[in-house]
Amino acid sequence: MDTSQFERAENGEQLSPAQGIFGFDVSYADADYVVLGVPWELTVSGRKGTAHAPAAIVRASHDIDLCVLGGSKHYRNGIHFQALTLPPAARHDINRSSQVFNTQIRLRTAQILAAGKKLALVGGEHSCPYGYLQALAAIHAEFGILHFDAHLDYRRAYQGYDFSHASIMYQVMETIPAVCKNVHVAIRDFCQWEHDYAKSLGERDQIFFAWDIHRRQVSHAEIVACLPAKVYISFDVDAFEVALCPSTGTPVPGGISYYDAVFILQALKDSGREVIGFDLCEVVPTASTGHGIDENVGARILYQMLALL
Repeated sequence: MDTSQFERAENGEQLSPAQGIFGFDVSYADADYVVLGVPWELTVSGRKGTAHAPAAIVRASHDIDLCVLGGSKHYRNGIHFQALTLPPAARHDINRSSQVFNTQIRLRTAQILAAGKKLALVGGEHSCPYGYLQALAAIHAEFGILHFDAHLDYRRAYQGYDFSHASIMYQVMETIPAVCKNVHVAIRDFCQWEHDYAKSLGERDQIFFAWDIHRRQVSHAEIVACLPAKVYISFDVDAFEVALCPSTGTPVPGGISYYDAVFILQALKDSGREVIGFDLCEVVPTASTGHGIDENVGARILYQMLALL
């Protein structure tokens, strides 16, 4: 691996946009970190376009300077991006297509993890990480999820689709017993059934509603304290206030700020808990330019989360 590229970036030189994520040229073999782009949006129920997010986030990443809170230089361990090639989806049988997709994700992520890589999954819609969570459950006997989202995603089968983006967390809690805790942050849009289901999970579920975060200034440490020793982060960008990701498919006013998210992530790191993986989903590239605020924010929160791995 050519380490001089890191020095050039640190000295303020803009690297070639033709190179990989964050402007670096790092092979799969040399990388400690793999960012897997998953352009999947079969069950999208709002604004479409999240299938274009992985490529747009890579383009936006070329404009990011590398100094972050805490002074991490994790990029020096090598970050490699690869896009997953997906089979054609049969729209007449979305449930079956979703099952095939989930198997593909499980097998590919298991392969990357077995190679000793630290893996970030970038969607695509929020149903994308189900197979990744299955792969992690085969390695880790118990872990929690830190779930940033405007929605609980506890619908049983939204619009009749078992693996809808709105049903991801229901499927996880029903079928992946290794997930011992689901801690939601920025929730502000859900149906009564979802709220009742969350209560039925008892100690496996903890919700930090957006209005409580704004009204009583919930501390970052209070959120992190609910999590077990091993943590997976699932980040749907509609957790943010709408101005940060205005093009996302199901925007909801009243979200958290960028630094709300960063400080929670920093508190997680400071707590000594192990982050075993994460996903970033539901970015829809800014429609008119293909290179705007949505993918810019996505690339920056991706960079912050990579530091936790």
